[in-house]
Amino acid sequence: MAGRMTRTRVCSFAGCPILVEGGTRCEKHPTVKRVYTKHRQTNTERGYGTAHRRWRAAVLRRDLVCTDCTVVPATEAHHIDGITSNRTLANGMGLCRKCHNRRTHGRNSSVEPTMQHDTSVLRPKPKSAIGEFWFV
Repeated sequence: MAGRMTRTRVCSFAGCPILVEGGTRCEKHPTVKRVYTKHRQTNTERGYGTAHRRWRAAVLRRDLVCTDCTVVPATEAHHIDGITSNRTLANGMGLCRKCHNRRTHGRNSSVEPTMQHDTSVLRPKPKSAIGEFWFV
């Protein structure tokens, strides 16, 4: 019985045209092992367990549209006082990703919403969508 034939294919690294026999990447683009995931804490260990998921769901059920820009659907729950263990509904507000990033990376949850969203990517909602608009 003849030996197994190796399959020749293009390197799986984006844009690399080199042909590889038997593997997925060429010698120039070895597969990178992600070491950080071994030592990283789990979501529960970082404070995002069942209680946090329930709090997040309650906030997003209440605030369907971003409370800052009032243009796009809320996709992230923000702790108003910045204390993640304070999971009262009054301490939460639903924000879109852009507004949430602006608030958390600016480290000031009382900033007035000044950012304008590009509404050219929004269309009127279909009957099954939540909120006033949905993304294209």
